[in-house]
Amino acid sequence: MKFGRRYRLTIEGADGASDVVIELPFTMKFNIQRSSFATINSASIQIFNLSLETRDLIFKDRFDFNFYRRVTLEAGYSELEVIFTGSLYVANSVRQGVDVITNIIARDGMYDVLNTNTFKTYAAGTTIRDVVTDLIGGFPNLQQGEIGVIDGDFKRGVSINGSTYDALNTYTNNQVFIDNELVYALNGNEVIEGDLLVLNADTGLLETPKRDDAFIVVTSLFEPRVTIGQMIEIQSVIAPIYDGQYKVIGIQHEGTISEAVGGQCTSSFNLLVEGQLYGKFVTVGTITATSRSEP
Repeated sequence: MKFGRRYRLTIEGADGASDVVIELPFTMKFNIQRSSFATINSASIQIFNLSLETRDLIFKDRFDFNFYRRVTLEAGYSELEVIFTGSLYVANSVRQGVDVITNIIARDGMYDVLNTNTFKTYAAGTTIRDVVTDLIGGFPNLQQGEIGVIDGDFKRGVSINGSTYDALNTYTNNQVFIDNELVYALNGNEVIEGDLLVLNADTGLLETPKRDDAFIVVTSLFEPRVTIGQMIEIQSVIAPIYDGQYKVIGIQHEGTISEAVGGQCTSSFNLLVEGQLYGKFVTVGTITATSRSEP
C-alpha cells in the first residue's frame, strides 16, 4: 500500500521576515476541508514540540485582521502535492502532558473575501464573463482559476458598490468557489480536465461507496492528487453498481504524519453523479499544476 508519507508546511513570515518552513521530524496532525460550495475551505493543523523561537514566529491572534500571511501545506509520498493554501487565521500553542502542541487554523481566501470591495461602473454591452474576470483580478492575493460558460451581457450600465465576492456570486448565479487561492466559476455539469485517478482496492479504496441521492461518498488511503472539480473513477468489488466516473465536489484529508508515532491518513471524497442534477459532464479547462518536489 502507500508508505513513506511526508509533508512541508510553509507559513509566510510576519512583517517581511523569512517564511517559516516545518517538516519531518516534527509530528503533524491535520484536517483539511475543501469543497465547491459557498463555504470557506479550512485547515486545522497541529505541530508537536516546535521550539519557542519558531512558535513565536508563527503566533497569530484570531482578532488580528490587518495582516495577510499565506499558509501552504504540501503532503504526499515520493512527491509532494499542495493540499491546502490559504491565509493564517490563528496560531497558538498549549502544553498537553509532555508535549507542546502548536494549533494552526487557516482559511482559504478568507482575507480577500472579507477585505476586498469593488466600486466600478460597467458600460452597457459589457459581457458578464468580462465583469467576472475583472472582479477576480481585483483580489490582492487570489488568482483566477477556471471559468466555465457564462453567457450574456449588460443591456444597460451596471454599478457595483460593495463586496467583490458577493458581486461574483450575483453574476455567476452562486457558482463561484475558492480552492487553494484560485477563484473558480463552474456550472454544475462542468469539470476540469486532469489525470483521471482510479480509486479501487489496489489504489487505496477503503470502504464501500455510499450513495446519498445524487452524490457518492468514498474513503481511501491518503490521496493528495485529487482536486476539486476534476473527474475520478470508482471501481468497487463489493458494490460494482457504483462503478463509474464522478465529479469531485468535496475533499476531506485527515490524519497524522510522523516519524515517531503511528497514525492513519485518509481522504474522503464527495462525488457528483453525472446526469442526476445538471446533465452530462462537460470539460471546460485543466487543473492548475500544484508544486512538487523530489525527496
